[in-house]
Order: sequence, then structure tokens, then C-alpha cells
Amino acid sequence: MKRSMQRWMVAAWLVGAASAFAAEFTDEVRQAIQQAVGEAQAAMAGAPIPKAAPIAVLPVPGDTASRYVENLLKNAGSAVGLNVVEGKTDPLWEEILTEIEWSERKADILDPATLAKFGRLQGAKLLLYAFLREASVTRERVFVELEVHASSIETKQHIWGGTFAKRIYLVPELTGLVNLDATLRAALRQVSDQGAESLSASKKIKSVRKVLLVPLAGDTDGYVTGLVKDMFRASPAALVDKDVQTLGQARLILRDQPQVADGVLRGAVRDLYRRIQRASDLTGTNYEARVAVQIEIQTLDGIVWSDTLEARAEHFIAAPHTVIEKVWLWLKGHPIYVLYALAVLIALIVLRMLLAATRRPR
Repeated sequence: MKRSMQRWMVAAWLVGAASAFAAEFTDEVRQAIQQAVGEAQAAMAGAPIPKAAPIAVLPVPGDTASRYVENLLKNAGSAVGLNVVEGKTDPLWEEILTEIEWSERKADILDPATLAKFGRLQGAKLLLYAFLREASVTRERVFVELEVHASSIETKQHIWGGTFAKRIYLVPELTGLVNLDATLRAALRQVSDQGAESLSASKKIKSVRKVLLVPLAGDTDGYVTGLVKDMFRASPAALVDKDVQTLGQARLILRDQPQVADGVLRGAVRDLYRRIQRASDLTGTNYEARVAVQIEIQTLDGIVWSDTLEARAEHFIAAPHTVIEKVWLWLKGHPIYVLYALAVLIALIVLRMLLAATRRPR
């Protein structure tokens, strides 16, 4: 009877978990997830995760039924030398999973009470777990945001965590930006101005005294996160920067250390690209650059402010050519003038030959 009840509980957990699973990902989403996991792998290589201790990977909310993200994380852990073990081979694995509510893992990193439930595992000493916070596709681009953590079952401590985001543009006329020059940086300060205005107009935000900053997912070099910090120059709420890297860590601080902050600011750079407006091999290329940043402030009771900030900027890149190369490119772009020049040259040669013939002594 006990065995059948346990099987029923496992089946119920699987049904609940399946509701968080997505359909199979498209090839473009898979590519973005692979790149995000690749960055997570590089970060894991330098993280203080004990290499010898057995580590099990938990199911990932937002994953597919085939556990695509989970399997990638297992491979990534093994690639950096972690002692990855298969949790489901442990006789107590499924039983423990039935004791953990899916929403409990969906909201926060694993707290000591939750980690204590895994203490009965016979093999694993560490847990690697993740949240696929977003895997969206539009007509123009794919955006993936993945949060990854490692915690110790023995010490009940969080060891490491990171957020990894990727954008892939699906149309050839859009080019994702990796580097921002001075002109673009100045133009994109519009984001900070828009955010400051939106914050000052919000009534709900006035109930929040201290806001804990989580770096924006998908930020190229931290520049847009810096712009977001400037938003609070006229806000009644104080921005707190404690070098918190993930939303999960920030939520844990809100719950366990309310004196530090009573709100969390998080978001993502969903778009950062340039589009060609005019192109000339001779002079250079005119671009329109666009950034779209989604930001929200949340407390333990829910989201109190959210906005999407957009900015556009004209951007020109000169063609790197010498004077001779520019002349040659100009001629290539205006072949009719080359024909005119050849016709004039031939006419001059013919005229010279005629003049020379008339001047010969008879």
C-alpha cells in the first residue's frame, strides 16, 4: 500500500512538473540555450564548487519533456571536472522530489529547509539547479535567460549562482551589438531619462525604501545596468548594490535580511541591435541602433513597478579606404563615367592621328 501511494505521489509530481515543461524548443531557441549554457559552463569552471563531491542536477522549470536544458547542464558540469552523478538512480530521489512543491523551486534558490530534505540522498552531496526564466521568440529575434545555482546539501549553503542570457537575431538586416562606441553610449542615455521619469510617476514605488540591484540579463558590458543606476538619482527609493548576481539570491535576501532591502530591481536587455539605413562603399554606412530594456521592481508581495524602455540612435561608420581606393570605388560605382572617359580618350587619339596625317609633307 505504501509503495503504491509513493508511486501515486511520484506520478502527481510528474504531472505538476510537466505543467512547467515547454514544448520541444525550435532550432533557434536550442542554439541560444546552448550558448547560454556555454557561458554558464565557463563560469562554473572558475566557481568555488568542490570538484570531488558528487553533484546531482535537478529538473529545470521551463525545460522540455525531454529535459533538454537539464542534460546540457549535466554535460557542462562534467566538462569542467565536476563529479556529476545521476540523481534519479538514488532510491530516495523521486520520493524527495514529491516533498518539494514546484512553486518552491520556481521562486527562490534552495533555502536550508529545502536542502535538508535532500539530506537523505545516499550519493549526492551537492545540487546543481537552474531556472529557464525566459525562452521567447519573435519575428526578429530569440531571447533566452537562464539562471544557474549550486548549493551544498551537507552545509545547507548556497555556493554559486549566475544569470546567463543570449539574443540571436533571425533577420539578416539586424546585427546584434557587442561593442558600443562613445556616440552610441551617449545616445542610449535616453533609457536612463525615460526610467527616471517613469519611476517618479509611479505611486506604488513610494512604498519601497531600499531596492536591491540585480544586474540586467543580456547587458553587453554592464553599461545599460549603469544607466539603470542613474534612474534612481531622483527617486525616493535608495538603490542598494550588494554584488548580487541572480534574482534567486536577491529574493533570499529580501526574505531573510529585510533590513538590507525591501525590493528587488531586475530586468533584461531584450534588444540591442543596429539596422543599415544607407550604405556606401565610398563613404561608409549609416545605421539606426535600438535598445529595448524591460525592468521591474518586485517585493515579496509581487511586482510594484514595471516598464519597457526604448531608445534609438543614428550611427555612422566611415569606410576605411585610402584616396586611391576611394577613387577606384567611385569609378566602380559609376561605370557610365568610365565609358565617357574612354570615349573621350579614343576621340582624342583619333583626332591626334588625323592631325598628324594632315601635317605630313606631300
